[in-house]
Amino acid sequence: MKKLLKEKGIKQIELASQLNISKQALYYKIKSWEEKRRGFTIGDLTKIANILNKDLNFFI
Repeated sequence: MKKLLKEKGIKQIELASQLNISKQALYYKIKSWEEKRRGFTIGDLTKIANILNKDLNFFI
């Protein structure tokens, strides 16, 4: 996730704002998701996929 954000030139604070969550909440969700634990809802992942111009299946 962090690599994709960097590639797209999107800062975590910008993504957090678009998801209507705090930067700290986003950090926790990214960390949890990368560790294969809970993290993002399907709604969050759909928004992120749209923002990053990726297919939703990329994140599932």
